[in-house]
Amino acid sequence: MRMTPASPDPKLPPVRINLMSDTQTRPTPGMREAMARADVGDEQIGDDPTTLALCERVANLLGKEAAVFLPSGTMCN
Repeated sequence: MRMTPASPDPKLPPVRINLMSDTQTRPTPGMREAMARADVGDEQIGDDPTTLALCERVANLLGKEAAVFLPSGTMCN
């Protein structure tokens, strides 16, 4: 586990960051509710409304006609 300062101030305690896995987190009740209410589809066939909206937003922010969502640095490579 990596320890990193919380701020440039060396007097403050370090912050623990665990990047081992996304399975280490536990969703809150509010997060579970949002997941249950979310519109879903298959992003592999261009049918997921959330992914499509994200790609469109990023393309607009960057002034491009299209964007692609890659959820990890490994997939981007």
